Amino acid sequence: MDIKQDVKNTLDAIDTELTKLKTAVGHIAEAKDAAKSVTDSVGHLHKVYTEHIDVMRSVNDSYTEQAEKAEDLTERIDKVNFPERLDKVDISVSSINQALQNVQARLESATQGLKETVQDGNRKVLSEMSDQTKLLKQVRLLLFFLVAIAVATGWFLWHKF
Repeated sequence: MDIKQDVKNTLDAIDTELTKLKTAVGHIAEAKDAAKSVTDSVGHLHKVYTEHIDVMRSVNDSYTEQAEKAEDLTERIDKVNFPERLDKVDISVSSINQALQNVQARLESATQGLKETVQDGNRKVLSEMSDQTKLLKQVRLLLFFLVAIAVATGWFLWHKF
C-alpha cells in the first residue's frame, strides 16, 4: 500500500496544486481583465488628457496673442507722450485765450472810438440843427418884415394914387 499511498499522496498533491493553479488562473484572468480595464481607462485618460492639452494650447495661444496686442497697445500709449501733448494743448489754449482777450480789448476800444465818433457826430448835427433853426427864425423874421414893408408900401401906394 505504500505505492498506492504514494500515488494517492501524489495525486492529492497534484490536486492541491491544480486547485492552486485554478485559483492562480482565475487570478490571472482577473488580473488580465483588470489590466484591460486599466489599459482602456489609460487610453480614455490619454484621449481626455490630449483634448485638454489641445484646449490649453489654444488658450495659451489666445493668451499670447492678447498679451502681444496689449504690449503693442502699451507701446503705442507710451509713444503718445500725454504730458507733452497736454502741455502743447495747454499752450494752445493759453494762446487762444490771450488772442481772444486781445480781440476783446480791440473790440472794446473800437466800440468806444465808434461811440465817441457817433456822439461827436450827434453833437455836430445838433449844433448845425440849432444853427439852422436860428437862421430859419431869422429868415422868418426877415420875411415877416419884408411882407410888412410890402403891405405898407402897397397900402401907401394905394392910398396915394
